[in-house]
Amino acid sequence: SLAQEWLAKRNPNGKSNADVVRPWANGLEITRTPQKLWIVDFPPGMTEAEAAQYETPFEYIREKVKPTRIENNRAAYANRWWIHGEARPEVRASCLVLPRYLATPRVAKHRLFVWLAGRVLPDSALIVFARSDDYFFGVLHSRMHEVWALTLGTRLETRPRYTPTTCFETFPMPHPTTEQEKAIADAAKKLDDARNNWLGDRSDKTRTLTALYNKKPTWLVDAHREIDAAVFAAYGWKPDLTDADLLAALLALNQERAASPATHKAIS
Repeated sequence: SLAQEWLAKRNPNGKSNADVVRPWANGLEITRTPQKLWIVDFPPGMTEAEAAQYETPFEYIREKVKPTRIENNRAAYANRWWIHGEARPEVRASCLVLPRYLATPRVAKHRLFVWLAGRVLPDSALIVFARSDDYFFGVLHSRMHEVWALTLGTRLETRPRYTPTTCFETFPMPHPTTEQEKAIADAAKKLDDARNNWLGDRSDKTRTLTALYNKKPTWLVDAHREIDAAVFAAYGWKPDLTDADLLAALLALNQERAASPATHKAIS
């Protein structure tokens, strides 16, 4: 690919083009088959002269992007044409410094959470979380969080939309013991490993996470049941709660903590 060719080229600053040429992930990367997308990504604080030291990607952007960007009505976009318009420095400072981070599509039929490698730049169609631990993955993939997100999120036609301010920042996370946290993490890793085994190298276009959750084979149901049991234990609740009772319990916990909230945020 063009990106792979660029990664092998030498620069006058002695640095690799891997500094500014990254894999790029959008919602389809998660729900369907790998898009194998790459993007030129000069960091927000990089000057034009510094960017020019990455010769091939810079000259490509100068030729393809600059003519359009310098006509932009927003001075910041026009004057710093080599920098993404919405560069999101908070994503870089929190997620892209981790070995992996968690992501979910803004809009999807199923509420899916997956790991992305720290080198991957997320598209605006993804909500990302600056966490790399299996415990966090398990809580977000639990029935508790799904019920909460489906209720407090919005919709695009028939598909649920995940809105971080209502779906995540209001969600009352459990306060587990060390043993409970480990149980959730272990169950979450089992789910992630099993899904990755099923997906394989993702060359089979019929094997996608959307197809898997449409089908819901017994092993997948069992894996989610194990996560749910571990998360219910962390809340101290019985696992046979109806969705309505579960939502009421979460709402009560949310209100109980409202006086002294422990802020947690997703990055949209």
